[in-house]
Amino acid sequence: MGTPTSIGKLLYIAQIVIQEKKFF
Repeated sequence: MGTPTSIGKLLYIAQIVIQEKKFF
C-alpha cells in the first residue's frame, strides 16, 4: 500500500474532480 500522505492526496484530488464533474 502507499503512504498515508499519498492516499490523502489521491482522496483530495478525487473530491475536486468529482465536484468539478457535478458542476460541469
